[in-house]
Amino acid sequence: MHEWQKSFLIICLSTCTFGAPQPANAAPLNGRQDIVNTHNTFAFELFNEISKIQSDNIILTPYSTSSALAMAYIGSRGKTRKQISQVFGWLLDPKSASQGMLDLRKNLRTLNTIEGIELNIASGIWVDDSLRLLEDFIEQSKKYYATSLNSVDFQKSTDTARRTINQWVEQETNGTIPALIPPGSLNALTRVLLVTATHYQGLWASPFQKSKTQQSQFWLYSTQSTSVSFMTQQHQFPYADTHTMQVLELPYVGNRLSMIFFLPKQGEGLSRQENPFTNSKFEQLIASLKPQNVKASIPRLHLSVGVDLRQTLSLLGMPLAFDQQADFSGLSDSEDVHLAAVFHQSFLEVNEEGTEAAGSTGVVMEGRSLQAPQPVVFRADHPFFFVIRENQTGIILFLGKVSDPTASSSSLE
Repeated sequence: MHEWQKSFLIICLSTCTFGAPQPANAAPLNGRQDIVNTHNTFAFELFNEISKIQSDNIILTPYSTSSALAMAYIGSRGKTRKQISQVFGWLLDPKSASQGMLDLRKNLRTLNTIEGIELNIASGIWVDDSLRLLEDFIEQSKKYYATSLNSVDFQKSTDTARRTINQWVEQETNGTIPALIPPGSLNALTRVLLVTATHYQGLWASPFQKSKTQQSQFWLYSTQSTSVSFMTQQHQFPYADTHTMQVLELPYVGNRLSMIFFLPKQGEGLSRQENPFTNSKFEQLIASLKPQNVKASIPRLHLSVGVDLRQTLSLLGMPLAFDQQADFSGLSDSEDVHLAAVFHQSFLEVNEEGTEAAGSTGVVMEGRSLQAPQPVVFRADHPFFFVIRENQTGIILFLGKVSDPTASSSSLE
């Protein structure tokens, strides 16, 4: 092993403003379903693990995280590859996993055919002048993630490179992620960044009227509340009611995306709901949704959350990737690298017209060194979960919990 150390940084970004779903229990598509199922299972495992230590707002973009680590997976070898594949449920070789991600990416791009939805997906590789990437790694990155190659000088102009990449991220994410890479997070040992950015914008299929938005109380706890702007409308929506929670699906234009709310009933707090919240339970709840006349009241949201996923991913089963003994020899034949951090940032805005949700994941690698007479009332005036998913494939793009709608930003350590 080399006495000196070098760094490798992968960043994958996904920013979304959504529009419109098919029925949330649409039939799976052959050829993608294995990737979708393993991705969604990972999404809830990640969410549950973070929920154990985080009581505040959580916004995750598991599609972003999966994409970022799928690229790292290409360059992994040996036990490191095995651990990554087990965490993500990828009982596939990296090329097959990447092909599945490419198929999903192509499916998401078809959203551009829907009036009222805009979709942008961009990928880039920033490589230090001194580093030679393996040709196979470059070819697979271009083939599966459509990356463009950019040369930078991390050794002598580290902060200039950081600002350049942040500007690209900000532009590709419509200004919602202005500074993914914080000052001091790169250094002269950094060698390469892989970046993918995705931005969606869409409108509600049934928009809320601003004239009906009113201030009311959101109950943080049974004895503590805060004033929040609530949007209200009465419409026929997919809805389900269990013993412990209400479930509401709000579609976006084009019937391809939806935001699904999971509201624990009073006395059934989030802490009793979230740990067993699995993909299997999620699918059961989605299958139980039926059209009903619903009076829906949803708080307006403008939230930003950051988290370092290193500890969480280690606990989920891939600690070797963060160890100096990690094997990423498929990336370069002259570098010994390991994951140093996995930075994740997300943004969520929900208003009368629609939803904008942004997410970014940065993986830092370093070297050793039917209508009822009366409407059902769905009033999200206390902490709730949400999921945003593309319904043709069923893939979850965003999920999280809202504990305090007024906490505009937070950082999860």
